[in-house]
Amino acid sequence: MPADSAYGPDRLTVRDIAGMLADRAEEVARALLPLGARRGAEWVEAERARGGLGDSLAVCIAGPKRGRWWHHAAGRHGDLVDLYAYLHSADAGAAVAWAKGFLGLTEAGGPPVAAPRRSVLQDYMAEEHRQDRNRDWACRVW
Repeated sequence: MPADSAYGPDRLTVRDIAGMLADRAEEVARALLPLGARRGAEWVEAERARGGLGDSLAVCIAGPKRGRWWHHAAGRHGDLVDLYAYLHSADAGAAVAWAKGFLGLTEAGGPPVAAPRRSVLQDYMAEEHRQDRNRDWACRVW
């Protein structure tokens, strides 16, 4: 549903917003998964991202399932609004606010600032850094 419809941007449902994001699936995937790359009809996260589970995180950017994502290793899936919430550990309200900003449906015209929570990527990167430190320490001790 276009933003200039009779309902207005404040009357859009989450399903409407997810559909609008799906129309721009590759752009959304690039924004949310900057370490990824296109593989056929999917945008796939780089192997080393998210603690080595990255290549199991994919967003369908073409075809009938465009706008759907799967993180096979974690058993999670959903639409692109859900993907933002998943990656940023955000609630549904923050994810919808981000989506409206991304689509230019907010009065401010730009995406709102992300919630000040640690993202899934930050958690995995911190864990990977901790493991690297432990491995370096073990090598020095040995």
